[in-house]
Amino acid sequence: VGYNIRGFDLPVLVPYGLIIQGLDVFDIMYDIQTLTRRPALKLEALAQGTLNTGKSADGLMAVEWYKKGEIQKIIEYCMQDVKVTRDLFQFGRQNGFVRIQNSESSQTQVPVQWN
Repeated sequence: VGYNIRGFDLPVLVPYGLIIQGLDVFDIMYDIQTLTRRPALKLEALAQGTLNTGKSADGLMAVEWYKKGEIQKIIEYCMQDVKVTRDLFQFGRQNGFVRIQNSESSQTQVPVQWN
């Protein structure tokens, strides 16, 4: 289970030996795209709408932290990203919906079947 795991995480890991053939993968972003017929949404939009929380930083910050040798910041960012993804998935499984934060005052509820 991941968010844009098919479009980012798995392709990044393949050169390091990850074998993706036969891997059972559920990508929340792809499912939401299919259900809403909207372009790819940021995890932040679903986390804010559903959990009233968000990611700790933008993924591009990890590159800057790496250049500065701030590895602990990368670890903390990744841990928060995984926690938000897990919590979003669990919420959808338990409640049968998630919410997209469209703007400061607008949300869209999306029914999901994440068994």
